[in-house]
Amino acid sequence: MESVFSRIFDLLRSLKLAIILIAILGLLAAAGGLIPQGAASDFYAAHYSGLLGRLIERLSFNTMFSSPLFLASTALFALNLTLCSFQRFTVQLSLPGKLRRHGPDILHIGLIILILGGTWSSRLHEETSFSLTIGAETSLPGGEMLRLEDFTFERYPDGRPKVWNSRISIDADGETVVTDYPLR
Repeated sequence: MESVFSRIFDLLRSLKLAIILIAILGLLAAAGGLIPQGAASDFYAAHYSGLLGRLIERLSFNTMFSSPLFLASTALFALNLTLCSFQRFTVQLSLPGKLRRHGPDILHIGLIILILGGTWSSRLHEETSFSLTIGAETSLPGGEMLRLEDFTFERYPDGRPKVWNSRISIDADGETVVTDYPLR
């Protein structure tokens, strides 16, 4: 009789679980693409029926890609990939050299690295928002000064916003940073 640990291990590394998780992640990502992200609470109440608007917020679909459901699904998929890769790689190592096939192992490891990279960048990024008028300056967290040199706003013929263009400069240690000459 199989141990409970062995049965859980088999479930966590199964292809069936991988397919289910890929489908769940695909559906969640599609919902995250269709539902505007990060808007104020009153936006969801105004644009969706009362129940749906509340459900979007309650399930954190308004911040889908950092929602507990999306992160848990991603973590479970990463665990599934890791266990599957480990199991498969150890079997491949026991085979004679001519029978080894490492293509799927490389693909799985690449996906694991992609998930880890996405997780790392989402957790370590910094985001700051400023409201400036033309000519105004503000101090950045590193001590540099950000200055809004110019600002233009274009609309489509029907009045919808088309593009916002901001020309900025950053003064760091007396050196001005401009487009195509980044701060080093």
